Amino acid sequence: MDIIILFIGFVFLAKRKYDWVIFIIILLSSNYMQMRLPLEFIRPTFPFPHQILDTSLLLYLCLYLKVISNRKMNIRLSQTIGVVLLFFYFLIAAIMDVSRNVEISDILFYLRGYLLLTFIFIAASFSYDVILKVLKKVYYATAIICLIILFQHFTNIELIPFIPINLERGVKAPIFAIFCSFLSLINVFKVSRPKQIAHVIVFLLPILLNSKMTYLLSIVLIYVLYLIIKNGVNVVKSITYIVLVMIFLNIVLVLFPTISERIMEIQGNLSTIGTENAGDNFSFRMAHAYERLMYVLNGGLFEWFHGVGFINERNFKSGIFTIGLLNEEHNIIQLDTGDIAWSILFVRFGIVGTLIFIFFLLRLIIQLLKLYGVCKLFGCYLLVALFFQSLGNAVLVDGFFYILPLLFLGCKKNSALLVLNSANK
Repeated sequence: MDIIILFIGFVFLAKRKYDWVIFIIILLSSNYMQMRLPLEFIRPTFPFPHQILDTSLLLYLCLYLKVISNRKMNIRLSQTIGVVLLFFYFLIAAIMDVSRNVEISDILFYLRGYLLLTFIFIAASFSYDVILKVLKKVYYATAIICLIILFQHFTNIELIPFIPINLERGVKAPIFAIFCSFLSLINVFKVSRPKQIAHVIVFLLPILLNSKMTYLLSIVLIYVLYLIIKNGVNVVKSITYIVLVMIFLNIVLVLFPTISERIMEIQGNLSTIGTENAGDNFSFRMAHAYERLMYVLNGGLFEWFHGVGFINERNFKSGIFTIGLLNEEHNIIQLDTGDIAWSILFVRFGIVGTLIFIFFLLRLIIQLLKLYGVCKLFGCYLLVALFFQSLGNAVLVDGFFYILPLLFLGCKKNSALLVLNSANK
């Protein structure tokens, strides 16, 4: 299916429909918005075995070449410092890996997803309207996926073979449901009130049915943070909003008892951190990250700078970690995880690399929060992703996660940006 989508992307590229091209790149590079699908969807074999990320990178390469060949690149150095520093770290780390006999193919395989960060170098080549159209497409595509999830949940009719987390919790909402829920709550696209309410329900209900605590609390935190920033950190208003949010959460806990059970599960399992009793819960994630952090801290100069390195999981023979999910051979997965971003940062980037990555992200957040409209919204989202959402999934270290923020940042001088923000001031 990705080959068909790629062909469609080439058609849009030829017609200079850049909003559709960028949307397709996001769709493919995110593995269909990180929906849990059968292997034949996420690891296609036609015309040869490959990964969907590689398909998206092929389209992105063509887009990049077309942009730099047709337009004068207007790069603002102040916006690219974080990305340049991160890439400089990647270069040094790759050289260190080669010196330790790590295969170059492993290094390229791991780092290829971060090529999407180079969107910052061509962002100024696109108009603000184009990038806003991309956001709208992501918004409504997420809504469609959420509607399909709800339809399948309530009718037991399978339209798309989504794989549930487990029988009790059902299908996980698409990764962009968090930000789209936030956008619908503040009505960024200025739809009518009935449509706004419908959008909020469509985005939130799959999250509530799935009892995905990190998703739900991320939305709440983003909204509270946005209101605080919007109102200039007014103490009285901030306290009022927090009280209202607490009331809302209590109502949710009453209406959806499975969420209450998840909270009690987290509280009951906190004491298992670092022990063999850690299961598939918050305590497991904390123990997972803690074990990898301790390995780096107790290691040598290489581990401090680069962790284990960019070696592929299949070529990593050392069973140094005892906490992790099992692979197909029933061995503990050592390096990669989709549960917590910090584990990946520690094991792949070490302490130095993690600090550089945090610098890149914090600089991006600060730049976005200084701006208006969608830029400020993305700043709030990334701030919550760094300090909270990163504890529940690993999207923070995925290159596709930064495509839209970097594109909006690159268009900060576009006057159309102020139009969207005028109703939000």
